[in-house]
Amino acid sequence: MVLPKTQHQPLTPSRINLATPYQGMVSALIKDGRVLDQNLGQNHLTREWLFTELKRRGVPDISGVLYAALDTNGHLFIDLKSENELDYVQEVED
Repeated sequence: MVLPKTQHQPLTPSRINLATPYQGMVSALIKDGRVLDQNLGQNHLTREWLFTELKRRGVPDISGVLYAALDTNGHLFIDLKSENELDYVQEVED
């Protein structure tokens, strides 16, 4: 293993004693229009809170949500299904 000279080593926050905020994994709350109750419970949240947040953001129906997740700072991210995905029906021929 070859180590670069100190002047060519990457600078990291810890090398300059800089504190950084915690960045963890997001917690999925909705996948393909279905609430993940276990993840809601792990985040000490309720379905009522989730539905209130969706309505507050202009999402009237959970079936239109492709994915919703909560980040480590408590921010809710919502990705809606496209119009094509909502009405998609695959025709099968024999």
